[in-house]
Formats: sequence, C-alpha cells, structure tokens
Amino acid sequence: MRKKREKYISLFLSIIFTIAFINLRGIKTEAESKIEKAIPVNWSRTPEGNGIVDTEGNNFSSYWDQYNGGKERILDKGNLNGSSSIVRTANIINSNQYKCTSNRIFDYSTFCQLLNPTQTDNVWDGKGNNPYYQGYINKEFAKNYPVDGFATWKYHSNHNGDEWRMFRGEFSLNPDQIKSEDLYIGVSSKGSPQLIFPVNDFVMVFIDGNTTDINYGTQEITDSNRKNIKFRMPDGSIEALDFKTAHYRNNPYGIDNICINRLHQDVSKHTDGWHVHLDDNTEVVDGKYLKLGNINKYLNPNITNHKIEIFSGDNAGGGAISKFEIFKVSKPNIGVNKSAYKLEGDKEISLENNVSTVTSAEDVYYKFAMENKMNENLTNIEFVDDLLNIKVNQNGVFKKASDSSYEKVNSSLVQVKKTTANNEEIIGGLELLSNLQIKEKIEVVDKGNLKYTVIDKDVDRGILTNKVVGTANYLGDQLIAISEANFSVKVKDIDIKDISISMTKNVEEIIRDGKTIYKNNGQEEIPKVNPNDEITYGFDIVNNSKNGDKAIAVDNLDLQDILTPNCQMERWNYDFQGKGENINHESFTIKPNESIKVILKRLVVPEPNKDSDNYIITNEGVLSRKNIELARSKVDVEIARPSLNIMKAISNKGLTPEENKSFTIKVVGDDNSKVTVEAIPNKTYNIPNLKYGVVYTVSEVIPMNYKLDGIELRDNDGEVVNQEKQLAEKINTGEGFLAGHLTMQGSLNNGTMKIINKKENKSLFFNSNVKKNIFKYSKDNIETKVE
Repeated sequence: MRKKREKYISLFLSIIFTIAFINLRGIKTEAESKIEKAIPVNWSRTPEGNGIVDTEGNNFSSYWDQYNGGKERILDKGNLNGSSSIVRTANIINSNQYKCTSNRIFDYSTFCQLLNPTQTDNVWDGKGNNPYYQGYINKEFAKNYPVDGFATWKYHSNHNGDEWRMFRGEFSLNPDQIKSEDLYIGVSSKGSPQLIFPVNDFVMVFIDGNTTDINYGTQEITDSNRKNIKFRMPDGSIEALDFKTAHYRNNPYGIDNICINRLHQDVSKHTDGWHVHLDDNTEVVDGKYLKLGNINKYLNPNITNHKIEIFSGDNAGGGAISKFEIFKVSKPNIGVNKSAYKLEGDKEISLENNVSTVTSAEDVYYKFAMENKMNENLTNIEFVDDLLNIKVNQNGVFKKASDSSYEKVNSSLVQVKKTTANNEEIIGGLELLSNLQIKEKIEVVDKGNLKYTVIDKDVDRGILTNKVVGTANYLGDQLIAISEANFSVKVKDIDIKDISISMTKNVEEIIRDGKTIYKNNGQEEIPKVNPNDEITYGFDIVNNSKNGDKAIAVDNLDLQDILTPNCQMERWNYDFQGKGENINHESFTIKPNESIKVILKRLVVPEPNKDSDNYIITNEGVLSRKNIELARSKVDVEIARPSLNIMKAISNKGLTPEENKSFTIKVVGDDNSKVTVEAIPNKTYNIPNLKYGVVYTVSEVIPMNYKLDGIELRDNDGEVVNQEKQLAEKINTGEGFLAGHLTMQGSLNNGTMKIINKKENKSLFFNSNVKKNIFKYSKDNIETKVE
C-alpha cells in the first residue's frame, strides 16, 4: 500500500514539474521576444491657457514679412519676451474644400519661439482626466484604452483659421546607441508597439531641429498643394515640406489610403481614425528596408541630447493625438544561406561555392536557409529567388509568370527542417515558415521547384551565380528583416565526345478519307499513298550520352525536318509528346537516358507535277547541336501512280453484235505515252502507271457496221462526271472535235470511262483507217470527233 501511494505521489509531482517547466518555457519565450521598450522622454507642450497670437489679424505687420518679391509671406517676427501662445494663421487647410490653398513660409526659430512648449505637467491628459477637450474622447472606449495617454485641445471657434500647437520631447542617446539599435516613433498599445501616428488635422515632425518625411494631413493632397508649407531653417535655407494624405477607415478622396487594420482603428479612434503608417517603406539602404518611422537617419550622431518636435494644426472643433513614444528595436539581423547540390540517382552530391563545376544542361538543386540572430522572434519567413522565378513562404510555393505575378505551383516535394535553440530538429512542411524563434534555424528543400538547368548563356559567362533574398517580419509584423545569399559554380560546355544520341524517323499514321489505313506498330509495311491522304511522321530520339559512367543531359538541340522538293510544308507542328506545348524544336534539352517521341502533323499528299517522274516522298530528320550534326534518319513513302479503267459496252438498241467482238481503244498522253487496249464488250480494263497532270486522249477504231452511241465517265467515287444528256447532245451535233482534255487528277484516279457502241447495217465495207472516234475529257466536258 505504501509503495502504491509513493508511486502516485511520484506521478503527481512529475505532472506538476512538467506543467511548471512548460509554463517556465512559455514565460522565457515571452520575455525574450518582448524587448521593445520606450526610452524615457521629457515631454512638454504649448500651454492652452496663455492666449492666442493671431498672426494674420490686427497685428499682421508685427509677424509677417514679404518674401520672394511679395509672392510669398514669411512668419519671421516673434515676441521676444519668452511667453508661449497658440499661433493662429489663415486657413492653410481649407475647412470647406479640405485642400492646402495658401503658400506660407515659417521661420523655424520664430515658430518655435511663439509656440514655446513650456507646459511640462499634464502634457498627456490620460484616461478620463482631460481638462481641455472631451469632444474626441469616446468614454466607453476610454475605459479599456489601448494606449498610455493622449493630449487634447479645444479649438477657439471665434476665428476662422488654423490653430497651431507644439509638442516637444527631449531624450538622451549616446552615439553608440544610435549605431547599435533602431529607434522608432510610434504609439504604445497592448502587445507590440504600433508604428502609427494619429493625425488631426495637420502634422509636421522635426527631429534635432531638422525636417523629416513625416508630414501629413487629413485633407486631399495633390501635386498642386503638396509643397505649400515651407520652413526657413537656421542656416537660411528654405525647405519645402512634402505632404501626404493620412490613412483612414474609408476612402473620402478616391485615393488609395484606406486602412482596415482593426488595431490601428482602435489606437487612433479618438482622432477620427486618421493616422500615418510609420511602417511604410521609404527606401532600401544597404539591402535593408528603411521605414518611415525610423528616426536614426535624422538624429545628430555628434550630440547626446536630442529632441523631437511635433507641430499640430487644427481648423475646427478641437482634437487629440496619442502619446508618442520612442522605441528601441533590435536592428534586423538574420542570416540567410544558400547551398547547392547535384543528384546522381537519389544521392545528393554537394557543390562547393565558387569551386565546383557543372556542365551545360545539367540540373543544379538549391536549398534555402535562415537563422534568427536577433533578440526577437520572427514571423512570415519568405525566400525569393529571381533566377528560379520562385517565391516560398508558409502559404505555398509560387512561380513568377510572364506578367511578373506569382502563380501557386505544386509543393508536394517540399521538406522544411527547423533546428531549435536546443539543437532539436523538427521536420515538417511549409507551415514551419510561419515563425522562427530566437536562435532558431530553418532550411527549405524542394527537388521539384528549387532546381535550375544550366543553359548556353551560362556557358558563355563561364559562371552561374544564384541569389536568394530572405525576409522575415518582426515587431508585430510591422517591420521586415531582409538579407541575401549568393552561390556560384563554374560552368563548362559538354564535350562533343560524350554526346551519343540516336534518332529514328517513322511514319506514324496515314489517313484516307477520314479513316486510318495505317498505324505504326513496327511490323507492317508502309502502303502507297494517294493525293489528299494525310501522313503523320514521328521521331524517336534516345539519349545515350555519358561522361564516364554518369549519364548526362544534352541541351541546345536543334531538330529539323526536311521534305523532298516535290512536297513542302509551310510550317510543321513539332509535338514533343508529354513535354508540354512550349518546347522549341530548334533549342531543346534531353535529359539523361531520356527517350523523346516527337510527332509532326500532318502532310497532305499533293499531286505530283506532270513533268516529274519522282513519286517518292522522302522525309528526313537532322538532329544537331551548335551546327554539329549528331543524328540523321529518313523514311520514304511512295505515291501510287494513277490508273484509268476502260469499259466497253454495246447497246441493245440496234442489231445483235457478234460474240467476243473486240474493239481497239488507244490511250495517248501528251507526254508521248501510248497504251492500246483490245476491249471486249462488258469487260473492264485497267490502264496503270499513268501520271498526274498529263492530258490523255482516248480514241476508238470503230469496226464496220458500228457507231458510237454514248460515253459515260465516273470518278473514283462512282459518281457520273457529266450528265448523259449533255454528252448525247454533243455526240449528235456532228460539230466535230472541240478543244478538251482528260487531265489526270486525284478524282479520276481509278475512275472508269465507259464507251458505248451500237451496231447498225449501213455498209458492207468499212475502212477503219479512214474513220475513227476520238473522245477527250476535261473537267467541264467530254468531246468527240469522227474522222
């Protein structure tokens, strides 16, 4: 019983220890990642109770001077007694049109002297203690207000103009701090500081007495008014402030300034929601993004005591701004690395940067890696490789399209390895790119997408350099850390002695009248073809190339198809089976040990020229690389010569003919070819080996007591070529021979000419040498002549 109790006690203590350990780990992580702290700043403001200096009222001449030949006014005469006042000007912000409409120059020293921020207590009214103005404060919202405080003021409605106030923050930083840490202005809120700057209605920020890029208004800013406000600096120079329109929860001006970030809306709620995004990129310096809210470049590195001055203008009702803070943020420090390797089967062969050599057409694989060297956790890890046109993040792998947009591709081969600060390895997918804790490392492998095939241009350069850019977010996803890495290998061309490619040319298919009459199976003999048959050719290409025992790819292959002069194609369609539609037959690559089938569709068999005896179509393929022939193969297809069927018939309209009476029929071509047929009635005689395009004359020697009774010509589909009535009319006219031709063509190949005679008893004797029937056929008619 005692042992059992001890076992339970031990188990209970183990559970408590485990929970405590987990909680401690959680506390440690939170403590390590939340290191942004606001530095101490002594704030002061223009007092609200000391009255107003009306610089454009009765005392105009006391404050303003003419400038630039009277085209502009400059505020350069201030009170010298050291008192502080709110400064009122004419409507620089037009309250009706919400546009900057007046050009004004403020002398910086005079403006600061007039606004003299002497009030040091109650600068930030805080929650519920707002002695000046409550119009912008939502009481329900203020109960759980996410910022430490805010300043309010009330507009003096007895004057139509702009009222200006000044907030000054003084703080100490030594030069080393400016170099070692990034300093940002923003608003403290629950969780991470928010890099925003509430605006109402007009804000200008100066640091260490110098202008900055933080100049915003709640009005519409255009090119015509963006530089209406200028300052004369202590050195006498005139600087025009470049104003922009602040962000808002909707779009009142038709410009792209909408903000839908709920946290931003909450933090700036008491200022109507107008605010500046201080995490906007302004420029990239030394490979790092420079953000709008980063004030390092404005700080004087030669002094210790610094100041930030905020000039706030308001033109109606009143306003408020959140308490500004200056935060120390770790400088972005991530290590990005790229490695490369080759594959031999499933084995990875590591490549050495700037040392290893690869050959043309060889595949080089890459791995991306990142290490968090900061004292802050990172989120949204991303790699971009312009050589591969690839982007990888937790949402997928994306390929850059021709319009520079990114399209999601298959990521099934991706493997991500994360190494924790305790050297524990976690293997997973892209979801691991969502974050990278302090001192953690991450590596991305993707044999399907992180791959590059060496091309001819790389050979010309002799070196292949690939750069990857890695980015990660920090400070609540408001800032971006960026770094890059290069990997280079030497490149050489393939040795011609290593290339061994075989190629065989085939006839793949022959189609006649829409039906396949031949399909390549490697055994059947290729049949003869007729005009208008369709021939599909094919190439079988096999890569046997090797460098030593290693099979290699071969690039820059040029495949050309050559037809004999009697057949021509304007443009072949080279179809690389299974390789996609964008393969260029004049420059393609074959992988190690790869077999490629290339289909060429389709040659329509033409009718040979009458002057040619060549009825063979020779199709030859030539495979070359950089004008060096690698393989050649050809295939022949024979065009069948045309034929004509002659049929003799005796009509039963006359006397009964003699049995087996023969009739002499001659077929004479204009190419001097001659064929004689002794035709017996009701039999068909085939005259082979004719030629396309030749005009043939068919004549008959008419025996005694016979005459021509009709001619019927049918094409190879069995259709009558001319109407019998029309033929009979021409026969009976007796007009003699009319010009006509039987030109051999595809439709008449294996057609039939039927010659009909009729017996009659007109003469006891008949001289066949004197009289004969001659009939000629053309596409339009059949002619007869009796001689």
